[in-house]
Amino acid sequence: MTTASKQSGQKIDAMMEHASIALVQRDYFLAEQLAIECLRSAILAKDYQRAGRVINPLQEARRMKRDLAVDAGRVVLISEPIGEQFVPEPGCYFFVPPRVGQEARVLRVRAEQACVPVIVIAREPRTSGGLCPVVSVGPVTARAYVQEPTPPLASIKGKGNKKTKATTPKPAATATLTAPPAQVVNVFGTFITPDMPWILAACEALGDAAIEQVTSINCFQRVEALYLRLQAFPDHEKLHQRLRQACEESAHQALINPVGARTATMLPEPGDDEQDN
Repeated sequence: MTTASKQSGQKIDAMMEHASIALVQRDYFLAEQLAIECLRSAILAKDYQRAGRVINPLQEARRMKRDLAVDAGRVVLISEPIGEQFVPEPGCYFFVPPRVGQEARVLRVRAEQACVPVIVIAREPRTSGGLCPVVSVGPVTARAYVQEPTPPLASIKGKGNKKTKATTPKPAATATLTAPPAQVVNVFGTFITPDMPWILAACEALGDAAIEQVTSINCFQRVEALYLRLQAFPDHEKLHQRLRQACEESAHQALINPVGARTATMLPEPGDDEQDN
């Protein structure tokens, strides 16, 4: 081990320790931020053992943030530009056309900077087969096709004995979106606000689709591919688990063939055809 790699490992270990402390103290945003930096540094250094170790605290911090977003009980439909002054509140945000995945990513980043727990997902127009394409954008684009959301029971008239009282969402802290709509009709179609179970199911489908994109049998390339997709969609348990498994396999292979690990060919940088338009 070179002096530089030893120093790099020590730096990663120190950040991992701080991330663990932040997690115990329930500072989930700080824990996630430190774990992300650890993971990035370890993968760049091809230190797969440390990369695998940091995924568990990263996954746990994100799980807790996701739970906080769900517990807020808000699903906000967004079809208009969010504006420079928009500050998200805890909850789920569902972007519909003409908004695109890149705008959803901007909101997610803004929420991270403000330490606000959110789940953000974007959809595209309905396919010819009647399915709803959901997307998440990062270094690559993850896309899945799910059933269209159905109107909440409270909005269906003339059915059932007693109507469920609808909960009025709190207004978002912005001059652009003062009252998020329950339904939007525009040239792209009719879009309704889905319920929380639909949001969570769509998130599962999106993460599963991202995993299915990774077909390489080379463990080092799988680390790279899964890492890119985790940046695109950080709200999926199995995506973290698959990356950890790939890191552990790569760490084992690096012990057997250290030269091969150092010279392993990574995947090419994603081109424009992999980005969301």
